[in-house]
Amino acid sequence: DLKQHGNVTLVTRNIGDVQRQAMRYDTAEATYRQVAQTYREIGDQVQEAWTLNSLGVLEEARQQWDAAIAWYEQARQIFTDLKQPANVATVTHNIGDVQRQAKRYDAVEATYRQVAQTYREISDQVAEASAFNSLGVLEEARQQWDAAIAWYEQARQVFTDLKQLGNVTLVTRNIGDVQRQAMRYDTAEATYRQVAKTYREMGDKVAEASAFNSLG
Repeated sequence: DLKQHGNVTLVTRNIGDVQRQAMRYDTAEATYRQVAQTYREIGDQVQEAWTLNSLGVLEEARQQWDAAIAWYEQARQIFTDLKQPANVATVTHNIGDVQRQAKRYDAVEATYRQVAQTYREISDQVAEASAFNSLGVLEEARQQWDAAIAWYEQARQVFTDLKQLGNVTLVTRNIGDVQRQAMRYDTAEATYRQVAKTYREMGDKVAEASAFNSLG
């Protein structure tokens, strides 16, 4: 029974996820490869692509950057063929994250900009803001403080318009981190105090304590 076969395969992939989180990478790889093969055999291209994406996540955890990108690109190709732009953008974002960790900064900027553009075209504002945030993280890694803050502020504006207070506060905290690294201590202090106050109002005591820790 094809549906039952699909359910077994989904559970098997969950096992692979646990093996990966437990850092049993060789075992996880074998599991994911088996799952991808099964999905290919039963003709479920979407789940095959997501399993290839999982292999990318695995290689990213191993810090095997080229292998990770290769798996993500296989997943992206399937989603492209299926004309699923949201999934294409999600996997492309993963490729950008790997490029950033591998310090391929010029490549990653182009990737993140492409992702933001795709999300804009399909009107996924939350994901677009997340791509802006990633561009901020990139510029922070480059120590381009003003550029980083500018991207974070774009992300924050989108989240503000969408009334997503948690995400607004998260991005505001990123801005504080940049201000601190740029040794703009008075500005950073004001930012962190604002973040702590918001977390208090939201009743998130752990995050509030963490914001106070940043002040220290």
